[in-house]
Amino acid sequence: MKHNYYYIQNFLNKKQIKEVNSFMHKEGKEFSEQASTIKKASTTFAPYERIEPLINLSSAISFVNKEAFGFDIYPPDRGSNFLHHKYEEKNKGRYDFHMDSEPYDTNYTLKLTSILNLSEQPYKGGELLLYLDCYEIEIKEFNVPGTLVVFPSFFLHKVAPVTEGTRISGVYFVEGPWWR
Repeated sequence: MKHNYYYIQNFLNKKQIKEVNSFMHKEGKEFSEQASTIKKASTTFAPYERIEPLINLSSAISFVNKEAFGFDIYPPDRGSNFLHHKYEEKNKGRYDFHMDSEPYDTNYTLKLTSILNLSEQPYKGGELLLYLDCYEIEIKEFNVPGTLVVFPSFFLHKVAPVTEGTRISGVYFVEGPWWR
C-alpha cells in the first residue's frame, strides 16, 4: 500500500454531477439500514449497474487500486449499490467515526471506499476526515465538487457537521476476498 488515500479531482464535471443527482432523485430508493454510529444524513441507493453509464467508477477504481493500494479486489458485481448521501445544515448533518465493513457471515469483505463530491452548491463544514496515526486528517481535496477520493474501507473516517448549505456525496464500496 503506497498511499493512505488517493484522489482524482475533476473526475466529474458540473453537468455529470447534475445528471447523477437527478438520476438518484428520480430512481434512488430510500436506504434504511442503521449505521453503527451517529449518522445524520438522508440516503438513497441504486444498483451500481444503473449508475455506471453516468459515471464509470470501475475503470477509475481499478487504476487507483493498481496505483495506490494493490488490493485483491473483485470487479463490480451486479448486486452492488451506489449510495447517495445528503448532509444538510438544518440537522447539522454528519457521520461520526466509523469503518465500512460487511457482516462476518459474508464470503467477501469491503476493501475500498470510494466517495464522490456531488455537491452542486457551496456548503460549509462537512469535511471528510480520516483517522490516521492517532490524528484526524482532513481530505481537503474532497471539498472540490467532482472529486473522487478512494481509501481502504478499514480506515476510521467521518463527515464533520455541515454548518451551512447541503453536502452531497456518492459512495461505492469495492469488495474482495477475505484478507489473508
